[in-house]
Amino acid sequence: MNEKEITILIVDDSEAIRILVNAYLREGGYRVLEACNGKEGLEVCKQESIDLALLDIAMPEMDGFSYAPDCKEIHGYNRYLLLCSLPVEMLNQRCGCLNSELLIIL
Repeated sequence: MNEKEITILIVDDSEAIRILVNAYLREGGYRVLEACNGKEGLEVCKQESIDLALLDIAMPEMDGFSYAPDCKEIHGYNRYLLLCSLPVEMLNQRCGCLNSELLIIL
């Protein structure tokens, strides 16, 4: 049986985070792609079929909140996790701007 390889895109401005998460996911058998900000992530999204994107919320150029609706426009679905360490009050303010189901890991 030939199962489809699951592709996960890591979008984070921290190279250390990308390296750590990439190693962990590859060890689990996933195909992993990386981008250092939302704009770069969207370019990857346009060229590749992404099953899941792991997004940093706070990044230069384009953050995870801005990336999410644009990715949905490209692929027609929402499959991403937003990762952050923002104060809860700030997170609650920002979450109102998206019309999608999100899992936010604090």
